[in-house]
Amino acid sequence: MTNLAPVTLVVGEEEFLVDRALREAVTQARAVLSEASGGGEGDLHDLEASALGQGELAALTSPSLFGGGAVVVVRNAQNAGKEVAAELTKYARNPAPDAAVVLTHAGGAKGKALVTDLAKAGARTVDCPKLTRASERTDFVRNEFRRVGRQADAEAVRALLDAIGGDLR
Repeated sequence: MTNLAPVTLVVGEEEFLVDRALREAVTQARAVLSEASGGGEGDLHDLEASALGQGELAALTSPSLFGGGAVVVVRNAQNAGKEVAAELTKYARNPAPDAAVVLTHAGGAKGKALVTDLAKAGARTVDCPKLTRASERTDFVRNEFRRVGRQADAEAVRALLDAIGGDLR
């Protein structure tokens, strides 16, 4: 399971990019866990940080009776209580070998210490900043074309952006 990112932190306000990064991290983790267990994708737990109780992370990342590991998605990590934030950081320092934890954090000041602590503990961080300037959206669209092996000239990119407006979806 060398390709498994045991803890991934997706930080940012750009909803489309956050959703995509979250989906990709979960898909990758489930594929790695499936390969390691001989076919089972493992358990998938998806919950809000504010609903995560103290000690619950350990239970969610513990080995299953049926094997296959677990993927735990913790949304809005900025809303985690102090004790839960400490547990998340502790887990990132010593993750379970057959589990992956994917967290989302809106960025900003609330819960910023958790972002710093998770990064120091070795969590993989994916930044998804809000694309507010026209040049940022233009670069994004160009990169999306490249991502799928296509090209678009400046006029086509501008026309597409005019048509879709500020919503990247």
